[in-house]
Amino acid sequence: MTFNVNIRPFNKLKPISFECVNINDDFWSKRQQINREISIQHQYEKLEQDFHIDNFKVASGIKKGVQIGEFYFDSDLYKWLEAASYILHTHKNADLEKKVNELVDLIKNSQTQDGYINTFYSTRFLHKRFTNLNIMHELYCAGHLIQAAIAHQKATGSNKLMTVAINFANLLVEIFHDGKRKGVPGHEEIEMALIELYRLTENSNYLRLAEDFLNRRGLISNFKTYAVNQYLDMLSTLNLAKKKNQEFQRASKSPIDISSNKSEVVEWVSKLTLKGQLILLKEYLDGKYIQTNVPVRQIIEPVGHAVRAMYLYCGMADLFSETGDKKLLFALRRVWLKMVKARMYITGGIGSKRDTEGFKKDFALKNENSYSETCAAIGNMMWNLRMLQITGNCKYADLIELILYNAMLVGQSIDGIEYTYDNPLVSRGNDKRFEWFRCACCPPNVARTINSIGKYIYS
Repeated sequence: MTFNVNIRPFNKLKPISFECVNINDDFWSKRQQINREISIQHQYEKLEQDFHIDNFKVASGIKKGVQIGEFYFDSDLYKWLEAASYILHTHKNADLEKKVNELVDLIKNSQTQDGYINTFYSTRFLHKRFTNLNIMHELYCAGHLIQAAIAHQKATGSNKLMTVAINFANLLVEIFHDGKRKGVPGHEEIEMALIELYRLTENSNYLRLAEDFLNRRGLISNFKTYAVNQYLDMLSTLNLAKKKNQEFQRASKSPIDISSNKSEVVEWVSKLTLKGQLILLKEYLDGKYIQTNVPVRQIIEPVGHAVRAMYLYCGMADLFSETGDKKLLFALRRVWLKMVKARMYITGGIGSKRDTEGFKKDFALKNENSYSETCAAIGNMMWNLRMLQITGNCKYADLIELILYNAMLVGQSIDGIEYTYDNPLVSRGNDKRFEWFRCACCPPNVARTINSIGKYIYS
């Protein structure tokens, strides 16, 4: 396969791939060196420690057991793999290459015959796959697999992981295209990944499926009933997973206690105040939390979970780049202006509602309420890069720079070992960074961003 880096049909600017940019200034070269020599290895150790890697050993049949951890754990490993591939593209590292090759083999051997791959479902109850698009992150994980595969192929020239991703994407087309199965991706990511895969392979099925997923938003009939059923299904699925873990624990007499852990999602909701739980429930039931309250071409304001929103806008921008659908661009310009004028902190951080990790109403931006998740900052950079390439307008480049130095980089410590999930603007001295999180989306997201920072410099 060859990589098509031509200007997209409806863009004004052509992207310059990160490996074409030689960064040698004192600041960014040091950040990249730390990521390359310290962060990537430290994150691998954490992935190993928290069973992300073991889960694929179980799914591939190397080990007996069940998946341990959260239903979105696969995505963290995929993001790490993407970050590692970026490093290998520009720097030889035998140890890192060995780790990457081993993980690629594990992932390949975890794939079912029809192309499905998700360790949460495949190690326990394969029959339940794709029954809960709202909450259970299967399509989110699939999107990160595709992006990791693209990065891996570009770095190594190997098609091994790309074949896995294409097989999974073909399964998604078979199952979902033309509304064959109801629902919208509850955490956006698959849309932009499918379009990236389309650009690489020129298989229009992937572009059409991405458009299909975007067009479904805001059009689910009886959404409140659907959302309640999805929530109840999540509770049932998590309870069944716990029972499967307990059965394995008893049968194997494993010294590792895998039967008592409460789901991070359930635990997070339980720790909210009653008011916070009601706010989250309202946004979930009206569709705002997952940005399915209105059709995408009618969006006028950023709502709901901030990371989800940014990934949605990335997918919409990518679709415009391929189709020239002006209604998408009008919507993106509207929502961008609303965000910048009324729902963004001076740092470029977004999200002032801790209960939903998302947006509040206009100008509700008290410093002490800042959530400003690190992943939201990264998603915002990704979206603005797309808007820059579509329009050629420098205001998007200015915002990338603001976010990069103020809302994103704060997410990693100077030594490259500790991270922040959210970033308050007021501290009484008890805020600190951590080496890892139960929901570890931010560390590998930071790593893949810093390792590919060159793509933000030139167009």
